[in-house]
Amino acid sequence: MPETGKIDDFLELKVGIYNINGVKNNSYRLQELVDFSTKKKFNLLDIVETNIDSSRDLDFWTNVKKDKKKESGVGALIDKK
Repeated sequence: MPETGKIDDFLELKVGIYNINGVKNNSYRLQELVDFSTKKKFNLLDIVETNIDSSRDLDFWTNVKKDKKKESGVGALIDKK
């Protein structure tokens, strides 16, 4: 009979989500979020309402909708461990 796992055998996964409400005109805001994510040791941090088309700072992102100036765009920071 195979041994059953214990709940303590699972790795911890720290996931967060943050509505940044735009970083287009304030890249410092994104850097603060990156620093916070590193300090709190998030493995995955989803960022919503980025309002940007692309980012060299985010691991993944979706582009903003062309007909919307706000409330669009999603990005993610992923721990590289």
